[in-house]
Amino acid sequence: MDKYDGYTELSFIPKNGRTLVDTLKYHGQSRVSARMQLNNEDTLCYFLIAMGGGLTEGEDYYTKISLAEDTRAIISTQAPTYIFKCDNHEITHQINEISVKKDAILEYLPDSLIPYRNARYRQDSEINVEKGGTLIYTDGLTSGWSPDGTEFSYEDIQLKTQIIYDGNLMYADNVILEPNVFKMQDLGFFDNYKNYDSLVVVNEKIDDAFVKELQDKFKQQDKVRVGISKLEGPGFVMRILGDNINFNRKVLMDCVDDIRGKLFGSPKLDLRKDPRFVY
Repeated sequence: MDKYDGYTELSFIPKNGRTLVDTLKYHGQSRVSARMQLNNEDTLCYFLIAMGGGLTEGEDYYTKISLAEDTRAIISTQAPTYIFKCDNHEITHQINEISVKKDAILEYLPDSLIPYRNARYRQDSEINVEKGGTLIYTDGLTSGWSPDGTEFSYEDIQLKTQIIYDGNLMYADNVILEPNVFKMQDLGFFDNYKNYDSLVVVNEKIDDAFVKELQDKFKQQDKVRVGISKLEGPGFVMRILGDNINFNRKVLMDCVDDIRGKLFGSPKLDLRKDPRFVY
């Protein structure tokens, strides 16, 4: 743990038909909340917390999450992850290592990244899901923040994600954003929008018909642009572009709620966050 500026480790095991925490560790600038008592369900839920409100240049963070067979957990963040300015051009790193065993369900739903002016950030996520396991995974990025209101003023961002299902690579995504090199609002990047979000869901019940139903339900949106694609395996990815982080989040969580209802008969997810931000 000492080699990282922030380290988090969470593992879950089954006992008598319930999910229990087996490991809960944190170190340095990282913290884990007490269990969050949800209004609508009894699923274990924890928030990841960055001390100081965000990540500072040159820091290295490591998050490890593992679910044993027949467990279920919801992991989110207390607030958006702010990437503070990197005046010395040093890169901030975040590594995520996630494991989901057979018949386990992980809902990993962090809030968006908000990079400050001149921020440099690398995120590397490797997720292993055993056959029969379920993953609901979100990611997002805003146009950033600067004192003068200039958009896309960060230096460079890389979000690399690999999902391996049943031993095979199902999903590989490598988002590289360099506003000093490319015009971020051009076609092929943010396409004249300001905020980007994605949702990846892996579950054996997801087939072509399942994805087609989602496409029909979510393709027509007034304030955001949505695309949904089937993966090479039992899963799909949703991409969202919009001008407001809350509009994006609303569509994202509507889809999460729809999936939770279809797959598990679960209620609408209420993470008890400030509705002025989330929606």
